[in-house]
Amino acid sequence: MNIYDKQIHRDEFRLRLLVTDGCNTNCFSCLNDFQEKPSGSPQFMDSLTAHMAASTYVEFCSNMGINKRLITLSGGEPGLHPNLRDIVLTCHGAPSRVTLNTNGLAYKSFRQTYHSMVDNWHVGTNRIDLDLIEDLRRTNATVQIVVTKHNQNIIDHVIGYYADYNLLIKLFMDFNEDESFRDQFKNIVENAELDYPTQISTRFTGVQENRGKLCDDCTKKCITLKALWVMPTGEVKACPQAEGTFPETKVEWEQAVKDAYENHLVKEDSK
Repeated sequence: MNIYDKQIHRDEFRLRLLVTDGCNTNCFSCLNDFQEKPSGSPQFMDSLTAHMAASTYVEFCSNMGINKRLITLSGGEPGLHPNLRDIVLTCHGAPSRVTLNTNGLAYKSFRQTYHSMVDNWHVGTNRIDLDLIEDLRRTNATVQIVVTKHNQNIIDHVIGYYADYNLLIKLFMDFNEDESFRDQFKNIVENAELDYPTQISTRFTGVQENRGKLCDDCTKKCITLKALWVMPTGEVKACPQAEGTFPETKVEWEQAVKDAYENHLVKEDSK
């Protein structure tokens, strides 16, 4: 079991659409994808922005011979977005592998519209609605669960809840935990594999070593950022924690995708 592979995302280049900064929960393990949580009304990404980002990203990948096209929709809670169906349709039709990061608790408002167009679901540790579980089963989706010091005492029950419905489960160590938690996490994974040998997988969730020149000398804590990030306002970044953004009305999408890709090349590929 190679949990701590620090090169696992070496050759990936993603599009990350942060469709809203609003959420209907306040989970302690949530990164909110490096956004500040709103103090007032949440912001929602414009559907045209999502379309421009997805179509340009896929065209760039085609031109570069990148076959693994990955678009992740997150927030905030994407299920709150009033036009999420249109955004998912855009990403699915691009085409690409679509991942939706959701707590699963806002799902009823859109469950009938596009469940078959999402390839991967990250639904956290909530015991979600049975309707959503049935949709996940039909699409062979994977439930991704973050394991933390706060939920480790109940995690066996959470894993069992989803495993009993024959769902695939991927376990992640909480990004915010320090290295001292690794042994406990490894034991949890090994026990889960004994109980459900065909349903459990995992991977390293900490800092990668292949993030490219953009991350040289950076001291901020983050996960791998090999992506073009689009914020709810339409601003684009090669790094969600970087200073300086570009309003959607001024974005040259082809250049934005190219710049993000080149900034995330590993050194031996950029010579």
